[in-house]
Amino acid sequence: MILKSIQAISSLPQHSIIITPNTIIMSEEEIKTYHGSCHCGNFAFTVTVPEIKRGARCNCSLCHRKGYFWLSVKPEQFKADEGTGELACYQVSEGCNRHLFCATCGTGVMAKKPDESFMAVNLNTVKDLDRKSLEVKE
Repeated sequence: MILKSIQAISSLPQHSIIITPNTIIMSEEEIKTYHGSCHCGNFAFTVTVPEIKRGARCNCSLCHRKGYFWLSVKPEQFKADEGTGELACYQVSEGCNRHLFCATCGTGVMAKKPDESFMAVNLNTVKDLDRKSLEVKE
């Protein structure tokens, strides 16, 4: 019975599922797919995450100067679109985040820790997102 319930619920692709030994709970948070790109369109990507309601501003000198507005994502939530170009990389110093940007137009798209344990997408590159309505974490 529980296996059939899990299979039935797991066939609903737009909801998160939490399974504990005695309960099955469906999250009310709908999973959405967002598309983004650099300014020239040479690099395009898809992010599949719960509805974006907030972003973060980093106070480091680079992020501050560039005006980045970050959303932390897991690597499995981010996918570069097929046929898109490569991103160039700038790293302030060893061990710092690698900032990835389009080599053609210069748009900062994302940042990653060197060990890939952290990844963030610049929300300014996400299409059809009302950034003014988002909560800002400083």
